[in-house]
Amino acid sequence: MHKDFFIHIIKHKPELFQAILRFNASCLPTTIPPIPGALQALPEENAKALWQALLEKNNLFQRFGFQHQVSSFWDFTEESRRLVLVEPDAMEQAIQMFGAAIHAEQIAQVIGKDDVLALRAHITPQVLAYALQRGRYQLGTVARIFRSLDTVLPLHQRIILHGRLAVQLCIAPWPEALRTMCSSWIHQVLDANPDSMDASDSLFLEKDNLGHLVENTRKIWFSFKKILLKEVVPQWAPYFE
Repeated sequence: MHKDFFIHIIKHKPELFQAILRFNASCLPTTIPPIPGALQALPEENAKALWQALLEKNNLFQRFGFQHQVSSFWDFTEESRRLVLVEPDAMEQAIQMFGAAIHAEQIAQVIGKDDVLALRAHITPQVLAYALQRGRYQLGTVARIFRSLDTVLPLHQRIILHGRLAVQLCIAPWPEALRTMCSSWIHQVLDANPDSMDASDSLFLEKDNLGHLVENTRKIWFSFKKILLKEVVPQWAPYFE
């Protein structure tokens, strides 16, 4: 853990500190050594998470004779890792909004009845309205990075696929320990609408211009964060800024 980082967030970003505690408490196994009295004055989830960290740091877990290793993750200095603190439902909405902002110009050109119905069947009215209003002006050059990809797919599939692709790019550098701990979160966020994807998930690894996408990961991250915090969960801004 980074001491200076935690001193800073405890003093200046208590919401973020509480979210990190909740994350680690949610990953606790069902059996851990009893929480000592010195920590029991804290809220239960905070006490559990701090006790878990102390057990690991001081290698006390094995001394209690437990067979399974406790796992936790505390290094959230890199902002993109804090996405795991956001509820999957909010992430799903941000994914749709990001994808819709990428393809806002194409959405505005959809006039055929069947095409309109297909969009409405897979993309929420709120997201479509956002794309036709603010969304079409929010991504700029980032939108152009994606627009030429997967053009053989229906528009509603490209919206979801490219929103997920943005998240995949952002979380690709995460440490393996974090990815392992939040594997169910990753699966839920990236497989939220499997019927809208068909066989498209594999395209992420097969794209000829994957290198170009990776080169623009930081730009994509800042754009995704902007949509997440401004359009979906503005109350989460203290967790990131």
